[in-house]
Amino acid sequence: MQQIAGQGDFEMKHSTKIAAAAATLLALGLAGAVQAREVYAGNLMPNTGSFPRTGAQRIQIIVDQFSSRAETERLVEVLETKGPRALETAMSKLEVGRLQVGTGLSYPIATAHVFEDKELSTRRLVLLIPRPIAYGEYTRGGRSKDYAYTLVELAMDGPGIDDGGSGEMLAAAKIELEKDGTVHIENLEAQPRRILKVTRSE
Repeated sequence: MQQIAGQGDFEMKHSTKIAAAAATLLALGLAGAVQAREVYAGNLMPNTGSFPRTGAQRIQIIVDQFSSRAETERLVEVLETKGPRALETAMSKLEVGRLQVGTGLSYPIATAHVFEDKELSTRRLVLLIPRPIAYGEYTRGGRSKDYAYTLVELAMDGPGIDDGGSGEMLAAAKIELEKDGTVHIENLEAQPRRILKVTRSE
């Protein structure tokens, strides 16, 4: 397991950069509210452990605005005082953009944060999406229903909107608060899914 320094320590299973970024966002409430219209597209690679194997799918992300620090702090308070189920309910009422994979339905993005380093010409987006869970998934009673979120991180390099980027997705993630106050993010799959050839059109 990997721990990340910040406002407290963050303990994660299957730790990745994307989970680290999400934990930091939840703990620190970074980024101010910014109106935006940003459209991204890329190729979502299949889960390496899936069977039967499927090819890459097109992923499109539309961000209409970035989340405010006050909103993020409110969500942290919900998690701390009311628990994961209450956080799921709070997240389900938020929409700052939409995410679509392939030709399927698009789903609301609950929170979106952006990090920029103008000196290095880098830009990174971190998105949190309430994961749609089918009725059958609930009735089967498996542990997957506890992984109620999808986390996406996009890294866009270079100053121009046509510069390519890459990213990762935790398709099914669980967010919990440990007894010692640390934010715990666990990925259901063994590895994050890669997002390649990311471009920005707006």
